[in-house]
Amino acid sequence: MRSRSRSRSPFYSHSRSRSRPCPRSRSQSPCGSQSRARPPSSPHSHSSPARHSQEQQVASGLPCLVPFVRIPAHKWFKVEVSAQCWDATLPHHLKPANLASQYRSRGVWGVKANMLRLSFRKDLKGNSTPYAWRHTFLLKEFTLVDPFKQFVFTTGHFFDDHTSSMPLPSLKSIAAFTSADDLVYISCAFEHAVDKHELALFRQLAPPPLRYDVIPDILLDYWSYPPIPASSQQVLRKRTLQSYTFSMSWLSERIAALPNEQRTIQLRRFEIICCAIWLYYSAAIDRNTYGHINFVAEIWPVEGGEMNAFIRRIATWAREHHPEVTISSRGSEKEELRFKKGLWTLQIDADRSVGEFLRPLSL
Repeated sequence: MRSRSRSRSPFYSHSRSRSRPCPRSRSQSPCGSQSRARPPSSPHSHSSPARHSQEQQVASGLPCLVPFVRIPAHKWFKVEVSAQCWDATLPHHLKPANLASQYRSRGVWGVKANMLRLSFRKDLKGNSTPYAWRHTFLLKEFTLVDPFKQFVFTTGHFFDDHTSSMPLPSLKSIAAFTSADDLVYISCAFEHAVDKHELALFRQLAPPPLRYDVIPDILLDYWSYPPIPASSQQVLRKRTLQSYTFSMSWLSERIAALPNEQRTIQLRRFEIICCAIWLYYSAAIDRNTYGHINFVAEIWPVEGGEMNAFIRRIATWAREHHPEVTISSRGSEKEELRFKKGLWTLQIDADRSVGEFLRPLSL
């Protein structure tokens, strides 16, 4: 599998742009950072005064607000039901992609469908049939499992035949589910959001499945802020670039240390996508389904947003915290951000604006 994201010019057609708004499977955080084990300082975080206020509400008989609770990345729940379909292929309304979209408001994030083994293929009367299907629905919030089970049998598409609900055995199993959104990103969003408002924003800005060929555009937010078109006089020129190699935990710690007002939704979404990429690697999620997670993202000047400024800020942090970062230099024509074998490497010209010297000849 190729490690590079694309061999063409970054000034691609934007006809595929999505109309989105701009702006562990273990107890350890998927970012590997101890500082991420608790909510970062935020005007929305639940401090002891908030808990004291809730205690006062209970004592006074006032309704108590349900506190925001983070859900660990590896914690998912599945509901398995039998479908009222005994054909060789599923009809349109029972296909996983359609059901995942239709039942999103019920807490469903992903769906898969499997043909039952021959001995289990029965119709509603218990007669043997040549075909029979069983659907599995993936939910993140346990409180929605029972309501969904009650709802799904009212649709007329499923029947209660050995219906089961249980935790997803491991995050690796998530690769089998169909969803319009990247489910590993959703895992990280539920674990790292500081409150319901931020979680809602993360969910609204969820990317499609993070396959290696679309990761660069999604990570650097090129779909929302496309690269600036190059002039006909600009060509690639090789220069000596600085290279900074660091871990996901190091990056998360730097972002967590920022003042609240500087942790914008674009920056936080960048962090959640980085966490998702790291979790793909650390949890060994199915490479055959999702493609190899290693990638190289070419960095270009953009028309808006904060990404270029943040890229330079990472380089500044690297120089300030160099004992935790490997710093080197190399000659190259392109500034890049790459992920390989669990580590991030940023390669830029630290003395110039992002993309200043390497804008290619426009096509």
